[in-house]
Amino acid sequence: MEYLNHFLIFFIGASVGSCINLVRFRIPKNQSIIFPNSFCDNCKTPLKLYQKIPIFSQLFLKNKCKTCGFKVPIKYTLIEIFLGLIFIINLYSTNYFLSSDRFIDLIIKCIFVSILLLISLIDIDTLTIPNKLNIFTFLVGFFTIIFFSIYAFKINVIIYRVLFSILVRVSLELFSYMYFSIRKKIPYGSGDSKLLSVFVIWFGIKGMFLSLIASIYLAGIYICIKYLIGTFKNDRIPFGPFLCLGAYLFILLGPEISSRILFVNVS
Repeated sequence: MEYLNHFLIFFIGASVGSCINLVRFRIPKNQSIIFPNSFCDNCKTPLKLYQKIPIFSQLFLKNKCKTCGFKVPIKYTLIEIFLGLIFIINLYSTNYFLSSDRFIDLIIKCIFVSILLLISLIDIDTLTIPNKLNIFTFLVGFFTIIFFSIYAFKINVIIYRVLFSILVRVSLELFSYMYFSIRKKIPYGSGDSKLLSVFVIWFGIKGMFLSLIASIYLAGIYICIKYLIGTFKNDRIPFGPFLCLGAYLFILLGPEISSRILFVNVS
């Protein structure tokens, strides 16, 4: 029964990953994520139901479109496998940070990490984080805090997070404006600052701060590795994926362990 549960959770994660593969391309183009049906990237032929089964359809069809023979990029399958594994990791996470109920906490974590993955992929593709996605993440977090979190129906906590979310957004935009006025360069994207203000709703100001510090460390490690192997270019890099990874690590580890690893006092 335990193996069956693991397979079910993995399959759900892979299915969500399959949806993300579709949504990541349609949201930046302001296209409907429901219509039209999924189709081949090359010949635009609508996919049949058996062609949309996560992972297995790619294995059975040998990563090729049955109509035109177009080789489907392996990255789609890897994303499905990746999110399926992340759902399994969420199952074993003992840090019930979002809800004291293990089942509800698992659902919330899986929903949140799915959104984080979608944001990361879109930022990698376009170097932008769509406003509608930040707004959606904000609303999901706001709804979660009110009804399902450990702070459910605690009006003072809800007001505190909303106010600080606004304060973070205004402060970051003001700093960006001042920096641009002096250096004539934009220090970070508007989507990044909005995403950080969204994190305040989910984690509070301390959680947002720890996520930010972790993301800076991760981005620094990435740049150092790229520099050492000689592939680093003085181009813009998407910071959204690092923010999302920092936020996910905070969810898994919690504020105490995160602060120890990052050598940051959050008391």
